[in-house]
Amino acid sequence: HKFITAASGREVIEMSRREDYDLILMDVKDNDIDGIETTKQLKRMVSDESMPGIIGLSNDQNRDKASCMQAGMDDILEKPMSAEMLRQKINYWIIQE
Repeated sequence: HKFITAASGREVIEMSRREDYDLILMDVKDNDIDGIETTKQLKRMVSDESMPGIIGLSNDQNRDKASCMQAGMDDILEKPMSAEMLRQKINYWIIQE
């Protein structure tokens, strides 16, 4: 698998129009379009069979979890996180395919 970064929610949406991804990690509170709105837009534009797993990165998992799940995110990871916790989440969602 390769890793690609995007600077904003808008860029994630544009990149997803051009290429399929296995997994998207995105900040719940992004600069231009937050992760919740980005997720909603991705869910509207991508077919279910090509939909990547989406993990929201949050400073407050308890506050954000319900809205993330309602928007269509598959999981949430609280910041700050250890490298091991991030690796476990990525492996879980990639292997699950």
